[in-house]
Amino acid sequence: MLSEVERTDADTDIDASMLESMTQDEWDEITQLMISEAPRRFAILQELGERADGHVAAWGLAFDDELDMIDAETGTLHRAKKFDQTLRLYSHLPHVTAKVIWIDPEPKPGPDESGPTSENQEK
Repeated sequence: MLSEVERTDADTDIDASMLESMTQDEWDEITQLMISEAPRRFAILQELGERADGHVAAWGLAFDDELDMIDAETGTLHRAKKFDQTLRLYSHLPHVTAKVIWIDPEPKPGPDESGPTSENQEK
């Protein structure tokens, strides 16, 4: 049985110094950080033959170190480190190939960044 946690005033007290507004430059820096670190959306297209037919097999998010995909038919979550693992999963039938289709454009590097690594940005 879970007991109710007693809250104290200390749990809800906020140091007034934390409420000071950020400068526009600080806000812009945080915003740029969120944009540069956001995952990229993609779809896995299963193609039958040479463009005879096709459909979206999965929707996904590409992070710097992993790929998360939701199977479009079953809703199953798949995780992988590289696209080749994912493409094999969706290319197992005869005459079926799987391709990554990017939904979001590749982010532009900021002034102090060299951009995303190409090893996990295969197309």
